[in-house]
This record gives sequence, C-alpha cells and structure tokens, in this order.
Amino acid sequence: NRVELYASDDRSMMRRHKDAIAVGRLRAALKADRLLLYAQCVRPFKNPSQGGAYEILVRVRDENGDVAPLGELVHAAQRLHLLTSIDRWVTQRALQLLAPYGGMLRSRGIGWLIPVAGQSFADGAFVTRFVDQLKAAALPEGCITVEFTEQSATEGLVHAKEMIRRLKECGCRFALNEFNMGKDSLMHIRNLDITRVKIHSSVTLAAVRSIVEFARVLSIETIVDSVDSDELVKALRGLGVGYMQGAAIGKPEPLEELLRGLGADESRRQERLRLELG
Repeated sequence: NRVELYASDDRSMMRRHKDAIAVGRLRAALKADRLLLYAQCVRPFKNPSQGGAYEILVRVRDENGDVAPLGELVHAAQRLHLLTSIDRWVTQRALQLLAPYGGMLRSRGIGWLIPVAGQSFADGAFVTRFVDQLKAAALPEGCITVEFTEQSATEGLVHAKEMIRRLKECGCRFALNEFNMGKDSLMHIRNLDITRVKIHSSVTLAAVRSIVEFARVLSIETIVDSVDSDELVKALRGLGVGYMQGAAIGKPEPLEELLRGLGADESRRQERLRLELG
C-alpha cells in the first residue's frame, strides 16, 4: 500500500509538472499573439436551402512556426481553471473579424458557433465583456450560437442560465455539445433556451435516430460532429440529421481567409444580380 501511495504521489507530481509546462506555453502563446482562429463548415442536409454555419476553432503556432490544435494545452488549462483566458481571447478576436462582414452574413444567412467553457459561465467579467463585444460587433440577430457541453451545463446550471439570459438579449442562440439525451436533457433544453444539439459521430446510429426524433418533437436542430466518411454522411442523411460537420464535410481553414473568400463570393453574386436587373 505504501508503494502504491508513493507511485500515486509521483504520478500526481508528474502531471502537475506537465500542466505547469503546458500552461506556461499557453501563456507565452497568448502574450506573443500566436493563437489563431480557424473555422469549420457546418453544412445543412435536412433542408439545404437553410443558411450554413461555421464553428470557430482555436489553433496555436509554436516556436517553430508549425500550426496545431491546442490539445494538451486545453486539458492543462481546464485542470488549472484557466480556460476563461482562452475564451476571452476567442470571443474578442472572432467578433472583431466578423464585424466588418455583417451585411454579407445577413444576406447569406451564415451563422457562427462559438464554444464557451463551463468555467467561463461563473465569470461575470467574462460575460459582461462578451455582451459588450456582441453589441459593438452589431451582427445579425441569431448569427452567433454559443456552444457548451451538456456536462458543463449540468455542473453550472445557475450560472449557465444567467449567462444565457444576458447573451440572449444580444440575439445569441445556444447549442448543447456532446449531447447524449440523458435523464436531465429535456430540462436543459427547456431551461437553457437550447435551439441546437450537437452529437458526436461515435454515438451509435440507433442513438442518433432517437436523438433526431426527440429533437424533432421539440423543434431543435441536430448537428452530428466529426463526420469523416462519405458512408457515414449517407447513413446520417437517411436518419434526417439537420447538419453535419467533419472532415467529410469540410476541413478547418483560417478564419480570416475564409471571410475574405465569402466576401469576394458575395461581391460577385451582387454584381451578377446587378447585371441581370440592369
């Protein structure tokens, strides 16, 4: 028993050491402005005429110039309750980049999903700053969907409800990620004004079917995440899934480049309309 205790202490010490290194790297990346925003397509399938959406993702450029997901940096920040520092940077940067394209987003009906960690729910300063940023960006109502996990909603229900109340006044919508239709799911959907649920593709097709039917009754949109094959796309389409996201739908791309491309496409579309009407 004593040997097991010493081994457990050693593992805890090693994890704390690794966490300290990871958090140091994260803080250095934030200070040096080496975090990057990417976006991944969330494509409508049940009703293709609906506007599509993109999820905001975070990447980091390391000291060698290579770009990669945050990975262990996020896990370490979560264990040390530092995820709000990432959320603060993401919301500010994302809304700054989206704001000049408000007209295009309105005409194209494009929405954006911004993930927020449960740790940020209880941070009143974060929520206040987010509200101020949303007002300054003046994006179309319903353009921004704030996404959080069902587990984080369960653990911080009171704070989640207050955050939603304030962000809803700014025209935001809300999505539950990692949705599993547990015993409290209906309560979460009703109490948190949920309009979308996101299901991971690792969930069985039978479970996806049940969730889709459950969501249809409540007029909730369904998104399946991490869809990485055409075969899975076909199977999910047959179940009536509303939206899909993953490598088979579209790979993440730098947000700034994506917005410039969407803006250029909209300019060409408007020019064609002008010529047709002229």
